[in-house]
Amino acid sequence: MAEYAHSRMPNFVVRINGAKGLTAFEEKAEKYALPKVLVFSKKSKTSQVLKALSTEYRRRLLIGEVRGSKNNADIIAKYGVQQFPAVIHLKASGETDVMDKKPSYNRLNSFLHKFALQKPYFEDEVAQKILADRESKEEL
Repeated sequence: MAEYAHSRMPNFVVRINGAKGLTAFEEKAEKYALPKVLVFSKKSKTSQVLKALSTEYRRRLLIGEVRGSKNNADIIAKYGVQQFPAVIHLKASGETDVMDKKPSYNRLNSFLHKFALQKPYFEDEVAQKILADRESKEEL
């Protein structure tokens, strides 16, 4: 019964598969002015914890999952991931923040909360300013 309930959980984690997947993930985050977090995992399925947090932070933070496969070897090397699981926040400047401890629900929630928008992107003042500035530059 628990397995069925877990399979029916909503999942808003973006699965990243290769360089094209990473580019699409970054473009989606840019389009909605969302902060980005990558979760590197060896599991074949998205964990229930990650599904729950993706629902909690939907429209406030974009979570991407990079699985440890040959297709993702370049991404794993790019971010210097040595151990799985790993959680990395991608800053707009290109720098990263790495979660040092082993992920649990509470640790992940605290880590994600630091970077998430306060409100969904369509209500958040910071996100709206970024989107408005981008539109004004495109009109020029």
